[in-house]
Amino acid sequence: MFSKLTLCENKTEKLKLVEQFLMAKFNPIPNLVALLKAVKLLRDFENKISIIDIAKSVNLNQKQLNRYFNKYIGCSPAHFRRIERFRRSIYDYVNPDVKSNLTELAYKFEYTDQAHLINEFKKLTNYTPKIFFKNLSVLGNGKILWKVK
Repeated sequence: MFSKLTLCENKTEKLKLVEQFLMAKFNPIPNLVALLKAVKLLRDFENKISIIDIAKSVNLNQKQLNRYFNKYIGCSPAHFRRIERFRRSIYDYVNPDVKSNLTELAYKFEYTDQAHLINEFKKLTNYTPKIFFKNLSVLGNGKILWKVK
């Protein structure tokens, strides 16, 4: 490919060769629409849809959904939901418009109590929320969170 590419003098021919190469390597994700819909449903904390019901709504069984998530996202749907819930709670905590404390966050994001929220912080970050937020820098209008130290 690269020998052909260097022999081409015309930019259009080079672009066609690169495109042909990339298309030969392209491997589309089967059921991409179902996977994206499942991700959207897992991020919906207001409707409280179970993973089994999510799998049914995207016309997959739970085992297939787990396989797709593990292969293309790198974790199970349950772990994805857990991480998303954690991320949402962090953004709510640092959002100056919301002004939530840890107890309010715990109930808003369906942790059983504040201790459950603290345990999730420790499992996912190895820090308590107090230490985590103490070493957190908020950039880009609250869209980027950066751990300092």
